[in-house]
Amino acid sequence: MGNKEKKLTLKQRKWLEVYLETGNATEAARRVYKCKDDNAAGTIGFENLQKLAVPIGEMMDKMGISTARLMKVLDEGLEANKVELAKYQGEIMDEKAFPDHPTRKTYLEMALKLRGLLRDRLSLEDPDGKPLGPVILPVKECDVKPSDNTGADGN
Repeated sequence: MGNKEKKLTLKQRKWLEVYLETGNATEAARRVYKCKDDNAAGTIGFENLQKLAVPIGEMMDKMGISTARLMKVLDEGLEANKVELAKYQGEIMDEKAFPDHPTRKTYLEMALKLRGLLRDRLSLEDPDGKPLGPVILPVKECDVKPSDNTGADGN
């Protein structure tokens, strides 16, 4: 942003702190802006993410969190495992690593979001950013004939 660096409001700074603590834009908006409605909190959180993208990046740079470091952690998360221990009378007899699918899913969602391939909100736009129009679904023919359409009493 250079010399025209945007000053954050008090609420934006507080929102940013809570967002970095929780990793959840909606929860941060709920806490800081005292939103009782989830839709309003979600909208505020989304808007703050859009407005504060550069300040978040600058904060990460100041903290030494480089893009390379983020990619390394993301890659590690995509390969996350959990270890199961086999014990007998309190002693570890064996251990085996298994894929930690919930953790991998979380990291995969983050990677897709960073690539713009997954959004938190339903998009009512086509890939070119144009609003979607009405969708006409084809009608499939049925095998049911009018005479086959009888009620439970046979009528």
